[in-house]
Amino acid sequence: MLDSAITLDESNVRVLPMSKDDDATEGSGGTNVDVNATPDDDIVQDDEDSAHEMEVEKEGDPKGGLNKFVKSPKAFILLTSLLLSSIALGVAIGSKDAAVSSTDETCVVENFQERYNRARSIVSNITSDDTLANATSPQNRALEWLVCHDRISSSLIDRAAGSSSSSGSGLPSLPTQAHGFVVGGDSGESQVLRRYALAVFFYSTSESGPWTDQWNFLSGEKHECAWHTNKTRANFPYGEFDPAGVVCMDRINFQEPRSIILNDGEVEVGHMGLNIRFPNNLTGTIPTEFGHIQGMTGIDLQYQKGLYGPIPSTIGNLVGLEGISILFAGPGFGGVIPSSLFTIPTLEWITLQYNEGIFSFPPSINSHGNLSLLGLFVKSSGLSGTIPSFLSEFSSITQLSLEDSSLEGTIPDSLGAPPSINSQGSHSLLGINILSSGLSGTIPSFLSEFSSITQLSLEDSSLEGTIPDSFGALTSLNFFNLRDNSLSGTLPESLGRLPELTAIVLGKNKLTGRLPSGWGNLTKLRLLDLSYNDLTGEIPPAFSELRSLEHISLQHNADLHGPISAFESLGNMSSLLLYGNNFSSTIPEGLFSNFTGQIFADFGHNNFTGALPETFTQWASDTSYLAIMANNFDDGVVDGVICEEVPTLFADCDSCPCCKTCCDKDSASANCHFDLDFSILTGLVCGAWWFT
Repeated sequence: MLDSAITLDESNVRVLPMSKDDDATEGSGGTNVDVNATPDDDIVQDDEDSAHEMEVEKEGDPKGGLNKFVKSPKAFILLTSLLLSSIALGVAIGSKDAAVSSTDETCVVENFQERYNRARSIVSNITSDDTLANATSPQNRALEWLVCHDRISSSLIDRAAGSSSSSGSGLPSLPTQAHGFVVGGDSGESQVLRRYALAVFFYSTSESGPWTDQWNFLSGEKHECAWHTNKTRANFPYGEFDPAGVVCMDRINFQEPRSIILNDGEVEVGHMGLNIRFPNNLTGTIPTEFGHIQGMTGIDLQYQKGLYGPIPSTIGNLVGLEGISILFAGPGFGGVIPSSLFTIPTLEWITLQYNEGIFSFPPSINSHGNLSLLGLFVKSSGLSGTIPSFLSEFSSITQLSLEDSSLEGTIPDSLGAPPSINSQGSHSLLGINILSSGLSGTIPSFLSEFSSITQLSLEDSSLEGTIPDSFGALTSLNFFNLRDNSLSGTLPESLGRLPELTAIVLGKNKLTGRLPSGWGNLTKLRLLDLSYNDLTGEIPPAFSELRSLEHISLQHNADLHGPISAFESLGNMSSLLLYGNNFSSTIPEGLFSNFTGQIFADFGHNNFTGALPETFTQWASDTSYLAIMANNFDDGVVDGVICEEVPTLFADCDSCPCCKTCCDKDSASANCHFDLDFSILTGLVCGAWWFT
């Protein structure tokens, strides 16, 4: 859902005009209100309308008859008597027909028996009678609220008594909503069910006390689309607005212009999302009724550490759901992800990330085709089991991300088999990101058939074997990461045929052989990590053509040797980490000479000779890290400027007479054997986003 969201700023939020039939649409909340309105704004508006009506009456009475009548003592006594009689009559009638104020906590359900019976017959479609009969259950409390405090539902139910139409139960149908919802229709019953299900959710997640902020939830006089509080922060999907609670919009298509609306008085509700992205003390379980919030198209729950239990299986009933995102939940929230979630035909995005609980995939799903899932993002150390084979059933999926997990087994062959091939005859996946120490086996060759894939990351696993030469067919590949596995063999020359590659990350494997000269064709390459392998040979002269290259790590290889002159012409290079090899000759005079950013250079533990280029004195203030220890540099190559300006400097004592701390040849100090973590330095730990 987050990936498919658009940004709305304040200028896009409009107030829809009031309908001339507003009074006739009470059950739907027929007035659209400014999204910036507070709960008190409605009261202010009502007072202003009443004042306006009084002015009209005065203007329509040129003789001032009403004023004269009120000023008469006898008339005043008569009016007072009539008023008291009306109040008494209203109380008597109200015990049967009127909705009790939402602030009245003395409601006795039996006083509204007819309304209660009809409401119970409606909600019993989604809640068992035993649960409703339990006086302490969230469902019982929600039903009581519906009958006693919810003016909109009470009005719909009470007005049904005069209706001649009949529902399937033989009872009169409830009046329809003004325009209703694109998903869920416009029946009065669906609105009552929606408000009831939201009330059950509220009470069920108030187990250890009320929400920190009620966000206008259970405001009986307000349409459910107004059950939110406006907050402001620069974040999607609502631009600077981040309304917390139930948020409705007038278009269902994210690509169309949309406006936040507070009811269905003028248009159908196209999108209804539950947007709870602020810590709000939600404690308890998500009830089964949550899957019956008719019209719900988006769910975003974040930072609710008190939630526990599973995602209810009834969530599959949300037939219009487009996206669900649950982030930063506590350790008690987890379980098997319901199979019904994956079979919602409209669902495009599933995001379960940074949750502390244990999740697992269902063994299978009962789909009937026409699945729309575009992205699955699960990042949790508690994710266990295997990669589900049913993922092949999503013919439109473009992003698969299973990070920081405990998944085991191999990458299933079914992932590359039909129907994961789309209608154009090609695989739809654009990005695969799987990070699990339990993932084993070899890299399946069928991945080379994903001709449109732009990101392939199988990091920090236990994969063995070689890198398929057939990956040279992935001509759209942008980010290639197989870091921290047990891969062996040589570097495929075929990767040099991938014109879009910006990052090659193959560090911490068991790769052997020489650096392919054909990789010099990768003119868009910005990052190259071949550290902690068993590579040998010299730097190919063709690498001087890698003009976009910014970050290079060749740390800790078996026998990389010779000069590094091929790097001299790389004007965008910011970090060059060569620690722990056998490079020799002098440092090229032009190295870093054209670069204007921060420099990280590690030449430690090689066989470099001669002096440092003047560049390092010239750019000393822009050099964040310089390591030259355990080489054969001339004595005194580090001058006072470098000593003064470079914040992190490691050098031999002979090379750096101005250093406050330095390394003897036999020194065991950690500073003399320190090398940078390339992953942290370049932001690889944050994923591929930096390079795209």
